[in-house]
Amino acid sequence: MAGPGPGLATFRADFEGTFSLDGNGLSAHPIGIAYDLTMIVDGLVNFDAVIDYTNSTDGLVESLAIHFTRATPGGFFTKVTDTGSLPDLPAFSTVKLSGYFQLQVDDKPGGSSTQIDVHSAAVPEPSAFILACLGIVSGLGLWRRWC
Repeated sequence: MAGPGPGLATFRADFEGTFSLDGNGLSAHPIGIAYDLTMIVDGLVNFDAVIDYTNSTDGLVESLAIHFTRATPGGFFTKVTDTGSLPDLPAFSTVKLSGYFQLQVDDKPGGSSTQIDVHSAAVPEPSAFILACLGIVSGLGLWRRWC
């Protein structure tokens, strides 16, 4: 029994985590996100990741975003990154990380299945767990779609 025909599939995970700072606060430092994308596609692929850093005293202090699109069939590997920096954050405040990861695939009619692997390219930040879960869910969803 064949699965459903080709078409648009969207997988999205929203996340939010709050961290309490101790009496030392947090000194200014650079931050970044980097992901390795390995894909075999037969149509359009979009990958988006947004992470906002909000401090309870200063409001939004940084936002990192990755947007990647590919419409050329075939296999490929690419690294997507964004960097920024956090300012000094006051003692006894909180830092909230919030955002989303979204993957969209639109296969061509009569095309083959799509394989996508997304891995954190650096030391995992708090959102890496969400991205790993998204990869597992999307893999299961695509497998069910074409099997």
